[in-house]
Amino acid sequence: MKLLRFVLFFGAVLALAWATRPAPTAAAIHAMETIVAASGLDEDLEAIGYNSHRGEFLVIWQVREGANSDLYGRRAVMTPAFAWLGQAFVIANSSRAERNAAVAYNSNDGDFLVVYEYEWNANDIDLRGQRVAGWAGGGDSGPSLDLKGGPFGIAESLSIERSPDVAHFHAGQNFLVVYTVENATESDVFARRVARRGLGDGGGELIGSVFPIAADFQRSEKEPTVITVSQQGYFLVAYAYAFGSGDFDILGQRVHGTPQPGSQLLNPAFDIAFSETSETEPDLAYSPSRQAVLAAWTSSSGGDSDVWGAWLDERILSGSALIGASFTLAADPVAVERGVVVDVDPTRADSAPAALLTRQANAGAGERLGVLWLDPNPLAGVRILEPLYLFPERPFTFQQPVLKVCHGKPGMLAGYSARFGVSPNTQDDAHLLPTTRWNVLLPLIRRGS
Repeated sequence: MKLLRFVLFFGAVLALAWATRPAPTAAAIHAMETIVAASGLDEDLEAIGYNSHRGEFLVIWQVREGANSDLYGRRAVMTPAFAWLGQAFVIANSSRAERNAAVAYNSNDGDFLVVYEYEWNANDIDLRGQRVAGWAGGGDSGPSLDLKGGPFGIAESLSIERSPDVAHFHAGQNFLVVYTVENATESDVFARRVARRGLGDGGGELIGSVFPIAADFQRSEKEPTVITVSQQGYFLVAYAYAFGSGDFDILGQRVHGTPQPGSQLLNPAFDIAFSETSETEPDLAYSPSRQAVLAAWTSSSGGDSDVWGAWLDERILSGSALIGASFTLAADPVAVERGVVVDVDPTRADSAPAALLTRQANAGAGERLGVLWLDPNPLAGVRILEPLYLFPERPFTFQQPVLKVCHGKPGMLAGYSARFGVSPNTQDDAHLLPTTRWNVLLPLIRRGS
């Protein structure tokens, strides 16, 4: 009897302790703030590529001087700690403005494809591509042999083509480049395939013609992002669709992983986010072991914005692929959260997807960069594994967050453009926050390039 009373008492104590437990706190992150470029000109971080064979990163940024801008790259590694590999090199520089780059790693040939905007004038912007060697000196062009071949056109019309993104499909041996085409009244989303070097149509760089992803002449579509769903053999494109005036939704469109004789689209588009608020800025991350895709976006209403997410089932090839309902990643009722990017280690089933975003506590507060981790199980009852950790406040605002997670080992490379000053007198520098661990309490350290 005494034992029974003790068990009941002990159980009551445990229940009380659980009910009154403090809310989980974010694990502090050991990250070394690294300046990519701070020359006195404007430098904006554009993209980060990852060579999964060598465990090396390709960091890409834009350098602006007046109306002209060029693209530069530099290699880096995270083992055993962050370190640059070699010096910066030119990816694209001419008398025209080259900007807004995206990058994908070609696992067939061990190199990168960088796609970017090429501005003829304010009313005529094309898209070009440049192949970059997978390792220092592994190319055949450029002063340091970091490039493969020269620039080539991907989308060239008399319209404005901009906001490119790119993904590579190993089994299909091709890239898919997605982008927006703008005219005076609306914008549409288009795509084009890029081949392995010299294996395109007629021995060139391209496969087939430009084709539409979403081109409703009465609505605008914008902000496309693309990933490869390799196990099912297709690309997945997410984009913002103008459902009504000031009301955007997020839609998804599957695209065949290999060129087709007819339509390149794999079944009609489907809804990902479709509430009464405006959903924009979509991003995607693919977890092969979970057979799922993580979608994230910014949801805005009035002067407030939050960050939401949803899981998609890769095996569903037609109609909605949503796994359950959408959920909040960061939704403080007062704070403004936006600009989310997500990534996950595709080689491990237990790898927690990471989300990087910016947060402003209130209208008068400074903006801070934050990161959180999700439970890797799409069916988990509690979605957030580690709550939002906010990096220390800095004397600048954060532009264009970028995130790339290491494969097969802990660590990630986060980055952003640091904007100093107040418009029109601003100065942008490109920064990185590399970390090999995310659960050790150590101070933020700053170092130069």
